Amino acid sequence: MKIESKKSIYLDVATRWNSTYMMLDATDKFDVVFMRLEETDPKYLSYFEIDSNGKQKYLGPPALEDWKRLNLLSSS
Repeated sequence: MKIESKKSIYLDVATRWNSTYMMLDATDKFDVVFMRLEETDPKYLSYFEIDSNGKQKYLGPPALEDWKRLNLLSSS
């Protein structure tokens, strides 16, 4: 899989006003990687499963609609 971007994925930092934008802008270039992970790596999906107490650990992986919204945000 070839990714044309040289950017790294940033983590959101609460004390830096632009870190959320930088994180989303860089992540937008990796949409195919995240979709491929969902298809091929069971550990990736297990990160989002419901735990033994019946609580969902984390929100699910990005859906197609999420990627569309992100694309609109980063292209504006």
